[in-house]
Amino acid sequence: MDSATDDPVLNYQEIFYTGWNKEVLFAKNLDRYNHYLKCADPIGLGGYSIINPTQDLVDAYEMEDGQSPIIGYKENGTPIINYSSNYQEEGYAENEFPGRWEKGVHNMYTHREPRFYASINYPGQIWKSHRLEFWYSGVDGKRYAGSDYCKTGYLMRKIVDSSFRVIENINPMTNWIYFRLAEQYLNYAEALNEYSGPSNEVYKYIDAIRNRVGLPGLIKGLTKEEMRNRIKHERRIELAFETHRFFDVRRWKDAENSENKTIHALNIMEGDHMQDDRFYKRVILENRIFEAPKHYFFPIAQNEIDKNVKNLIQNPGW
Repeated sequence: MDSATDDPVLNYQEIFYTGWNKEVLFAKNLDRYNHYLKCADPIGLGGYSIINPTQDLVDAYEMEDGQSPIIGYKENGTPIINYSSNYQEEGYAENEFPGRWEKGVHNMYTHREPRFYASINYPGQIWKSHRLEFWYSGVDGKRYAGSDYCKTGYLMRKIVDSSFRVIENINPMTNWIYFRLAEQYLNYAEALNEYSGPSNEVYKYIDAIRNRVGLPGLIKGLTKEEMRNRIKHERRIELAFETHRFFDVRRWKDAENSENKTIHALNIMEGDHMQDDRFYKRVILENRIFEAPKHYFFPIAQNEIDKNVKNLIQNPGW
Protein backbone atom coordinates (compact mmCIF):
# COMPACT_ATOMS: atom_id res chain seq x y z
CA MET A 1 0.00 0.00 0.00
CA ASP A 2 1.03 3.66 -0.20
CA SER A 3 1.56 5.42 3.10
CA ALA A 4 0.70 9.10 3.52
CA THR A 5 4.34 10.05 2.99
CA ASP A 6 5.15 7.18 0.56
CA ASP A 7 7.88 6.07 2.97
CA PRO A 8 9.00 2.57 1.84
CA VAL A 9 9.13 1.38 5.46
CA LEU A 10 5.59 2.56 6.17
CA ASN A 11 4.32 1.31 2.80
CA TYR A 12 5.02 -2.17 4.14
CA GLN A 13 4.51 -1.69 7.87
CA GLU A 14 1.08 -0.11 7.70
CA ILE A 15 -0.42 -3.01 5.75
CA PHE A 16 -0.74 -4.92 8.99
CA TYR A 17 -2.58 -2.40 11.15
CA THR A 18 -4.37 -0.05 8.76
CA GLY A 19 -7.90 -1.35 8.41
CA TRP A 20 -9.53 -1.89 5.03
CA ASN A 21 -6.35 -1.17 3.08
CA LYS A 22 -6.24 -2.25 -0.56
CA GLU A 23 -3.69 -5.05 -0.11
CA VAL A 24 -5.77 -7.10 2.32
CA LEU A 25 -7.89 -9.75 0.60
CA PHE A 26 -9.07 -11.80 3.58
CA ALA A 27 -8.65 -11.02 7.28
CA LYS A 28 -10.24 -11.68 10.66
CA ASN A 29 -11.13 -8.97 13.16
CA LEU A 30 -9.49 -9.86 16.50
CA ASP A 31 -11.14 -6.94 18.32
CA ARG A 32 -8.97 -5.98 21.34
CA TYR A 33 -6.97 -9.22 21.44
CA ASN A 34 -3.44 -8.27 22.46
CA HIS A 35 -1.54 -11.36 23.60
CA TYR A 36 0.79 -11.43 20.61
CA LEU A 37 1.38 -7.70 21.05
CA LYS A 38 2.52 -8.32 24.63
CA CYS A 39 4.76 -11.17 23.45
CA ALA A 40 6.45 -8.84 20.97
CA ASP A 41 7.02 -5.95 23.39
CA PRO A 42 10.20 -5.69 25.52
CA ILE A 43 10.10 -6.32 29.25
CA GLY A 44 11.10 -2.69 29.80
CA LEU A 45 7.68 -1.70 28.43
CA GLY A 46 5.81 -4.37 30.35
CA GLY A 47 5.84 -6.97 27.58
CA TYR A 48 6.92 -10.61 27.59
CA SER A 49 9.75 -10.15 25.07
CA ILE A 50 9.40 -13.67 23.64
CA ILE A 51 8.74 -13.41 19.88
CA ASN A 52 12.42 -13.50 18.96
CA PRO A 53 13.70 -13.49 15.36
CA THR A 54 16.98 -15.34 14.93
CA GLN A 55 20.26 -13.87 13.77
CA ASP A 56 19.91 -16.07 10.71
CA LEU A 57 16.69 -14.33 9.67
CA VAL A 58 18.20 -10.90 10.35
CA ASP A 59 21.09 -11.83 8.03
CA ALA A 60 18.63 -12.73 5.25
CA TYR A 61 17.35 -9.17 4.82
CA GLU A 62 19.05 -7.39 1.95
CA MET A 63 20.87 -4.07 1.94
CA GLU A 64 19.08 -0.96 0.70
CA ASP A 65 20.55 -1.44 -2.79
CA GLY A 66 19.21 -5.00 -3.03
CA GLN A 67 22.48 -6.84 -2.41
CA SER A 68 22.73 -9.69 0.10
CA PRO A 69 24.96 -8.78 3.06
CA ILE A 70 25.69 -12.40 4.00
CA ILE A 71 26.24 -15.02 1.29
CA GLY A 72 26.88 -18.04 3.51
CA TYR A 73 28.48 -19.31 6.69
CA LYS A 74 31.68 -21.09 7.59
CA GLU A 75 31.55 -24.33 9.56
CA ASN A 76 32.04 -22.45 12.82
CA GLY A 77 29.06 -20.21 12.11
CA THR A 78 31.11 -17.18 11.06
CA PRO A 79 29.26 -15.29 8.31
CA ILE A 80 30.73 -14.96 4.83
CA ILE A 81 30.30 -11.25 4.13
CA ASN A 82 29.50 -9.84 0.72
CA TYR A 83 31.87 -6.88 0.90
CA SER A 84 30.52 -5.35 -2.30
CA SER A 85 27.27 -4.70 -0.40
CA ASN A 86 29.01 -2.32 2.05
CA TYR A 87 27.65 -4.37 4.96
CA GLN A 88 29.70 -3.94 8.13
CA GLU A 89 29.85 -6.59 10.85
CA GLU A 90 31.80 -4.31 13.19
CA GLY A 91 31.65 -0.75 14.49
CA TYR A 92 28.85 1.69 15.28
CA ALA A 93 26.89 4.22 13.25
CA GLU A 94 28.28 7.74 13.10
CA ASN A 95 25.08 9.13 11.62
CA GLU A 96 21.36 8.46 11.80
CA PHE A 97 18.41 7.89 9.50
CA PRO A 98 15.20 8.72 11.40
CA GLY A 99 12.75 5.86 11.27
CA ARG A 100 15.48 3.36 10.41
CA TRP A 101 18.48 3.70 12.70
CA GLU A 102 19.83 5.91 15.45
CA LYS A 103 23.34 7.27 15.79
CA GLY A 104 25.47 4.85 17.80
CA VAL A 105 23.69 1.60 16.90
CA HIS A 106 25.72 -1.28 15.53
CA ASN A 107 26.66 -0.93 11.88
CA MET A 108 25.08 -4.27 10.97
CA TYR A 109 21.69 -2.56 11.31
CA THR A 110 22.40 0.37 9.00
CA HIS A 111 21.53 0.67 5.31
CA ARG A 112 19.32 -2.42 5.32
CA GLU A 113 16.24 -2.81 3.14
CA PRO A 114 13.03 -1.10 4.33
CA ARG A 115 11.30 -4.38 5.19
CA PHE A 116 13.99 -4.98 7.81
CA TYR A 117 13.08 -1.80 9.68
CA ALA A 118 9.37 -2.60 9.43
CA SER A 119 9.84 -6.16 10.67
CA ILE A 120 12.68 -6.36 13.22
CA ASN A 121 13.17 -4.56 16.52
CA TYR A 122 16.94 -4.66 17.00
CA PRO A 123 19.15 -3.59 19.95
CA GLY A 124 19.74 0.12 20.37
CA GLN A 125 16.85 1.35 18.28
CA ILE A 126 14.06 3.54 19.65
CA TRP A 127 10.69 1.81 19.96
CA LYS A 128 7.76 3.75 21.46
CA SER A 129 10.22 6.35 22.80
CA HIS A 130 12.11 3.51 24.55
CA ARG A 131 15.63 2.44 23.61
CA LEU A 132 15.76 -1.33 23.27
CA GLU A 133 18.45 -2.73 25.58
CA PHE A 134 18.74 -6.47 25.03
CA TRP A 135 22.33 -6.71 26.25
CA TYR A 136 22.77 -8.54 29.56
CA SER A 137 22.51 -5.62 32.00
CA GLY A 138 20.16 -3.54 29.83
CA VAL A 139 16.66 -2.74 31.04
CA ASP A 140 15.32 -5.33 28.55
CA GLY A 141 18.16 -7.79 29.17
CA LYS A 142 18.56 -11.14 30.90
CA ARG A 143 20.00 -9.76 34.13
CA TYR A 144 16.74 -8.17 35.27
CA ALA A 145 14.35 -10.62 33.61
CA GLY A 146 12.22 -13.34 35.13
CA SER A 147 11.14 -16.39 33.16
CA ASP A 148 10.39 -14.27 30.08
CA TYR A 149 13.20 -12.53 28.23
CA CYS A 150 14.59 -11.93 24.76
CA LYS A 151 16.74 -14.95 23.83
CA THR A 152 18.15 -13.76 20.52
CA GLY A 153 18.68 -10.02 20.93
CA TYR A 154 15.77 -9.22 18.58
CA LEU A 155 12.00 -8.83 18.75
CA MET A 156 9.34 -8.98 16.06
CA ARG A 157 8.17 -5.52 15.00
CA LYS A 158 6.05 -6.52 12.03
CA ILE A 159 2.30 -6.82 12.70
CA VAL A 160 2.69 -4.88 15.97
CA ASP A 161 0.74 -1.62 16.20
CA SER A 162 3.04 0.96 17.79
CA SER A 163 0.08 2.58 19.57
CA PHE A 164 -0.27 -0.49 21.81
CA ARG A 165 0.83 0.13 25.43
CA VAL A 166 0.90 -2.56 28.10
CA ILE A 167 1.42 -0.34 31.15
CA GLU A 168 -1.06 2.33 30.07
CA ASN A 169 -3.56 -0.36 29.01
CA ILE A 170 -3.98 1.08 25.51
CA ASN A 171 -5.33 -1.68 23.26
CA PRO A 172 -5.97 -0.83 19.60
CA MET A 173 -8.26 -2.88 17.42
CA THR A 174 -6.31 -5.71 15.82
CA ASN A 175 -6.81 -8.10 12.93
CA TRP A 176 -5.08 -11.11 11.44
CA ILE A 177 -4.47 -11.16 7.70
CA TYR A 178 -4.95 -14.60 6.19
CA PHE A 179 -4.44 -13.62 2.57
CA ARG A 180 -3.05 -10.45 1.02
CA LEU A 181 -2.11 -9.21 -2.41
CA ALA A 182 1.65 -9.81 -2.13
CA GLU A 183 1.07 -13.50 -1.43
CA GLN A 184 -1.14 -13.73 -4.50
CA TYR A 185 1.65 -12.17 -6.58
CA LEU A 186 4.20 -14.59 -5.12
CA ASN A 187 1.94 -17.62 -5.65
CA TYR A 188 1.31 -16.62 -9.27
CA ALA A 189 4.97 -15.90 -10.02
CA GLU A 190 6.07 -19.21 -8.52
CA ALA A 191 3.49 -21.25 -10.44
CA LEU A 192 4.28 -19.46 -13.70
CA ASN A 193 8.01 -19.94 -13.28
CA GLU A 194 7.54 -23.66 -12.67
CA TYR A 195 5.34 -23.90 -15.76
CA SER A 196 7.28 -21.86 -18.29
CA GLY A 197 10.37 -20.37 -16.65
CA PRO A 198 11.19 -16.74 -15.78
CA SER A 199 9.04 -14.89 -18.27
CA ASN A 200 8.45 -11.13 -18.21
CA GLU A 201 5.24 -11.83 -16.32
CA VAL A 202 7.18 -13.52 -13.51
CA TYR A 203 9.54 -10.55 -13.25
CA LYS A 204 6.58 -8.15 -13.30
CA TYR A 205 5.00 -9.47 -10.11
CA ILE A 206 8.19 -10.11 -8.13
CA ASP A 207 9.48 -6.66 -9.03
CA ALA A 208 6.17 -5.08 -8.02
CA ILE A 209 6.67 -6.42 -4.49
CA ARG A 210 10.27 -5.23 -4.35
CA ASN A 211 9.59 -1.82 -5.87
CA ARG A 212 6.83 -1.17 -3.32
CA VAL A 213 9.52 -1.08 -0.61
CA GLY A 214 12.10 0.79 -2.65
CA LEU A 215 14.20 -2.18 -3.75
CA PRO A 216 15.46 -2.60 -7.31
CA GLY A 217 13.93 -5.28 -9.51
CA LEU A 218 15.62 -8.63 -10.06
CA ILE A 219 18.46 -8.83 -12.56
CA LYS A 220 17.41 -10.02 -16.00
CA GLY A 221 18.45 -13.31 -17.52
CA LEU A 222 17.87 -15.59 -14.53
CA THR A 223 17.47 -19.29 -15.19
CA LYS A 224 14.41 -21.16 -13.99
CA GLU A 225 16.33 -22.50 -10.99
CA GLU A 226 17.78 -19.11 -10.14
CA MET A 227 14.33 -17.52 -10.30
CA ARG A 228 12.96 -20.30 -8.11
CA ASN A 229 15.57 -19.46 -5.48
CA ARG A 230 14.80 -15.75 -5.73
CA ILE A 231 11.09 -16.43 -5.24
CA LYS A 232 11.87 -18.58 -2.19
CA HIS A 233 13.90 -15.72 -0.76
CA GLU A 234 11.14 -13.19 -1.43
CA ARG A 235 8.61 -15.40 0.32
CA ARG A 236 10.91 -15.76 3.33
CA ILE A 237 11.26 -12.00 3.72
CA GLU A 238 7.96 -10.61 2.44
CA LEU A 239 5.83 -13.14 4.36
CA ALA A 240 7.98 -13.38 7.49
CA PHE A 241 6.00 -14.03 10.71
CA GLU A 242 2.80 -14.66 8.74
CA THR A 243 2.89 -18.48 9.29
CA HIS A 244 3.96 -19.34 5.73
CA ARG A 245 7.57 -20.43 6.21
CA PHE A 246 6.76 -23.67 8.08
CA PHE A 247 4.65 -24.91 5.19
CA ASP A 248 6.78 -23.46 2.37
CA VAL A 249 9.97 -25.33 3.27
CA ARG A 250 8.02 -28.55 3.59
CA ARG A 251 6.17 -28.34 0.28
CA TRP A 252 9.48 -27.44 -1.40
CA LYS A 253 11.14 -30.38 0.40
CA ASP A 254 13.79 -27.91 1.58
CA ALA A 255 13.24 -28.45 5.30
CA GLU A 256 15.90 -31.17 5.59
CA ASN A 257 18.41 -28.42 4.84
CA SER A 258 16.83 -25.18 6.06
CA GLU A 259 15.49 -26.65 9.32
CA ASN A 260 18.35 -29.10 10.01
CA LYS A 261 21.02 -26.66 11.12
CA THR A 262 22.52 -24.57 13.86
CA ILE A 263 20.57 -21.40 14.73
CA HIS A 264 22.35 -18.29 15.98
CA ALA A 265 21.62 -15.34 18.26
CA LEU A 266 23.41 -12.39 19.80
CA ASN A 267 25.29 -13.03 23.03
CA ILE A 268 22.59 -12.01 25.52
CA MET A 269 24.68 -13.24 28.47
CA GLU A 270 27.17 -10.42 27.97
CA GLY A 271 27.07 -6.66 27.55
CA ASP A 272 26.79 -3.63 29.80
CA HIS A 273 25.97 -0.93 27.25
CA MET A 274 24.88 -0.40 23.65
CA GLN A 275 28.40 -0.39 22.23
CA ASP A 276 29.70 -3.39 24.16
CA ASP A 277 31.24 -5.64 21.51
CA ARG A 278 30.77 -8.74 23.68
CA PHE A 279 27.01 -8.58 23.18
CA TYR A 280 27.21 -8.53 19.38
CA LYS A 281 29.17 -11.77 19.18
CA ARG A 282 27.20 -14.47 17.35
CA VAL A 283 26.50 -17.50 19.54
CA ILE A 284 24.71 -20.80 19.02
CA LEU A 285 21.11 -20.61 20.15
CA GLU A 286 20.19 -24.20 19.37
CA ASN A 287 20.96 -27.11 17.07
CA ARG A 288 17.78 -27.95 15.18
CA ILE A 289 17.13 -31.41 13.79
CA PHE A 290 14.94 -32.31 10.84
CA GLU A 291 14.95 -35.95 9.73
CA ALA A 292 13.75 -36.75 6.23
CA PRO A 293 11.37 -38.23 5.33
CA LYS A 294 10.15 -38.64 8.93
CA HIS A 295 9.58 -35.00 9.80
CA TYR A 296 7.72 -34.23 6.59
CA PHE A 297 4.86 -36.17 8.20
CA PHE A 298 3.11 -36.20 11.55
CA PRO A 299 2.73 -39.55 13.30
CA ILE A 300 -0.66 -41.24 13.24
CA ALA A 301 -1.98 -41.75 16.75
CA GLN A 302 -1.75 -45.39 17.83
CA ASN A 303 -5.40 -45.47 18.88
CA GLU A 304 -6.35 -44.53 15.30
CA ILE A 305 -4.15 -47.29 13.86
CA ASP A 306 -5.73 -49.77 16.29
CA LYS A 307 -9.14 -49.04 14.79
CA ASN A 308 -7.99 -50.43 11.42
CA VAL A 309 -4.81 -52.29 12.28
CA LYS A 310 -4.93 -54.47 9.16
CA ASN A 311 -5.01 -51.62 6.65
CA LEU A 312 -3.72 -48.46 8.35
CA ILE A 313 0.06 -48.22 8.62
CA GLN A 314 2.21 -45.67 10.40
CA ASN A 315 3.79 -42.79 8.46
CA PRO A 316 7.42 -43.27 7.37
CA GLY A 317 9.95 -43.01 10.17
CA TRP A 318 7.49 -43.10 13.07
